Amino acid sequence: FSKAQPSTLCRWMRHLRRSRCLAALLCVAGVGPASAWAAPLVAGSRRLGRIAAPGAANAVPRRGLTLSAVSAEGASVRMGEINTPDRGLKFKAVWFDLDDTLWECGSVIRKATQAQFAFVAANYPNIQTDPEMFRAEMLRQKAADPDGGADMTSLRRSTIHAIATAHGYDGDSVADATMEVFLRERNNVILFPGVLPMLGELREAGLLLGAITNGNAQLSETPLRDELAFCVSAGALGGPKP
Repeated sequence: FSKAQPSTLCRWMRHLRRSRCLAALLCVAGVGPASAWAAPLVAGSRRLGRIAAPGAANAVPRRGLTLSAVSAEGASVRMGEINTPDRGLKFKAVWFDLDDTLWECGSVIRKATQAQFAFVAANYPNIQTDPEMFRAEMLRQKAADPDGGADMTSLRRSTIHAIATAHGYDGDSVADATMEVFLRERNNVILFPGVLPMLGELREAGLLLGAITNGNAQLSETPLRDELAFCVSAGALGGPKP
């Protein structure tokens, strides 16, 4: 959060406060499969000061805490220090990033993009474009977007709309049909091993679970539809997460 613009940070904090998730929480993002460090989190869910770093034999009460995780490549990743009061701090909620934290993202985006181009080629033959041309148009749309392209779904749709219109098609109908194809594949994610058992253990420990994401996967259409209590997206708030 230290690098966030004040206005962006305040907007996110207000939204999360309304979601009643701001009391005492851990935010997990961008370190690869999150299930690797579920056990120490569960063990310390009642008192943060008793959580030990993964691999430690016993959790030792202390004022500061170093959290680490295991990346998708198996390397240890330091997540940083958390300072706690002497009395300890009670966890109430855990937020997760989605892409490349609970599921692998790169291959999903590639498949969704391939499906998008195949659909356009089959149904709108007059549209002549390729990934590089599409990306260039997307960057133009992003520069003109008031929220800087935070809403990835809206940004992709406006790009398809502009390209279709430039080739003589009805932009709305092409964009709607093409986005339906893209999002179907975008939501076709495969969870990292151990994610579902991890989430079950965290819920049993009394923690409220949710997600914050800059991505545009629709949580209700993924295998996590019944696992997380909420999902806050950059697109919904009009700005990327801090």
